[in-house]
Amino acid sequence: MSIPRGQEFTAHFAILQQDGTVDTIGTPTCLVAKDGGNFSTCTNAPVRKQIGEEKTHVWAITLTATEMDASAVTLLVRQDGCLPVDITLYPEADYTAGRAAKLDNADVAVSSRLAAAVYAAPDNAGIAAAKAAAEATNARLPANPAQEETVSSRLAAADYVTPPTVVQVRKELDAHSTSLATLMTRLSAERAALLDTLARLDVAVSSRLAASAYTAPDNASIAQAAADAATVASRLTATRAAHLDAPISGIPAAVWSHAQRTLTELGLTGLGANPVVVHVQDDAGAPLLGQMVTVLDAAGTHVIAVAITDAKGAATLNLPTGEVLLAALSSISHVAPEPVSYEVVPGAQDGPTITLSARFVAVAPEPGLCLVYGRLITGDGKPVVGATARAELRDTVPVAEGNLLSRASVLSEPSDADGVFRVLLPYGKAYRVLFDSDRQWRDVVVPSEPALDLGTLPAR
Repeated sequence: MSIPRGQEFTAHFAILQQDGTVDTIGTPTCLVAKDGGNFSTCTNAPVRKQIGEEKTHVWAITLTATEMDASAVTLLVRQDGCLPVDITLYPEADYTAGRAAKLDNADVAVSSRLAAAVYAAPDNAGIAAAKAAAEATNARLPANPAQEETVSSRLAAADYVTPPTVVQVRKELDAHSTSLATLMTRLSAERAALLDTLARLDVAVSSRLAASAYTAPDNASIAQAAADAATVASRLTATRAAHLDAPISGIPAAVWSHAQRTLTELGLTGLGANPVVVHVQDDAGAPLLGQMVTVLDAAGTHVIAVAITDAKGAATLNLPTGEVLLAALSSISHVAPEPVSYEVVPGAQDGPTITLSARFVAVAPEPGLCLVYGRLITGDGKPVVGATARAELRDTVPVAEGNLLSRASVLSEPSDADGVFRVLLPYGKAYRVLFDSDRQWRDVVVPSEPALDLGTLPAR
């Protein structure tokens, strides 16, 4: 989807508290920066979106034409106790070089162009004369057959011309005999034989099609399906898909249920008439919560629907009848298999079960340490390879328990081919995990568990 430059644009974003719950109290602070410059407070205030009377974690803010007048516009959203949000937009100018070049064609007046093309204006005077003659002829015809006026007098009044004589007709035919010979040459035997097949058209073509149970294409539905697919593709950008890439540790099932309901409200779970339930589990058979399931057409070129699994690992999609491809997206902790083909039949049905393999086993090397990990991606959803995250201790009292001593700053391992970084941190301490060259961060309290999933983190 092209974003116009120098025009108002409304951006949507989601705000969650650090513990994963929906923030329904405060209003976030929105800052905007253009072309890598300094951030400044947005002109307009954000507005919380609602479903009926129910408040959601989704906000909208309208950026002004001045704020959108840049090649890259970055929106930074902050709220005390909440996870920060960073969105980068790339507006495009409507007045492109290609459109400007077409103005060069208007180098002379349109009338000069028409004259150069030997354009002939309509003969308005001749048209008016023909109209007057037709009206005069109509006036001479009798209003009804009962009028007492002879045909000869009518013909005389209409400037009737006597038909030619036989000699005149023969002379005219002789003059055109050459043209008749030319027509006979063109009408060969093969071409004449083709005319015999016209007898097969004993009924109208439409009747032939009806008899063969021919069904005309539903062009209106086809056009609507193309428009729906374009709407889904524009809403499900790579960055948004990456944010839904995997379940984040600590987010309750109610939040994922709300996210699924939001997808349904937007029509992203499909517009087909057949409810299909797809199950997603790990290689131990346990259901996976918050896992994104994507449905593509049989060719694998267009996204038809998306959904998020619930606490039972089930995702419900509304699909059209026919063959589709079902795919679960790989997460930080699990690797998804290749898309599987599935034939949708009419009516509600249970679809296949998709099994994800564990990417790695999080085992603490010694008591008191938690493996904290996250995935870094670029604005277009690609993994950031070889980057590091830095964890800064935020507690005022250092840790000194047994042989464990926390450091003020701990550097992670470089991110792998999937953009995943890992760092060991002590239980129960508050850390700020900085990434994207320390331009962004996540504040966390390390749980007394073997591992903590920070989810997908967008980086520039």
